[in-house]
Amino acid sequence: PVAAREALGQMACLGTVAEVRTVALVSGISEDEVHVTLRDAVEGGLILYADGAFIFTHDRVQEAAYASIPESERASAHLRIGRVLLSLTPTGEREESIFEIVNQFHRGMPAIDSAAERELVSELHLVAGKPAAGSREQHDGAPAAGMRRSGHEVLPFRDEAPARVALAPP
Repeated sequence: PVAAREALGQMACLGTVAEVRTVALVSGISEDEVHVTLRDAVEGGLILYADGAFIFTHDRVQEAAYASIPESERASAHLRIGRVLLSLTPTGEREESIFEIVNQFHRGMPAIDSAAERELVSELHLVAGKPAAGSREQHDGAPAAGMRRSGHEVLPFRDEAPARVALAPP
């Protein structure tokens, strides 16, 4: 069914594991509707349901679900998901979901045509690029540095952009 294919495509944009709540939010349907929509995929062994999340049973299944989204629409799909995740995540809880949000915006960059939104995305990269004190990232710095570099690359080319200075490579 079309609804199941679309839900699987949205799920594939999220990764190999997606919480039911997140699939519902990005698909614009209730959690109950997500379960009904994906029931055949679960019964057919394409995905599993465990602990409030759906899990692709194999990376090839996820790849096929992702391929069901026309290539010309993928960036827009990721951008829409990034916007939904950002808008529905309370400011105080953003750091917990920042990598998921930034990943969606990063993959949706080709669809962003607003300098203001690019600056917002670069600021999100800045937040993601600040490793938590005492974390493993604090010691090896690679994931944080990658986020800072990516954030610097998406900024509008204006030297006065505050985030550009903060994200500048060392």
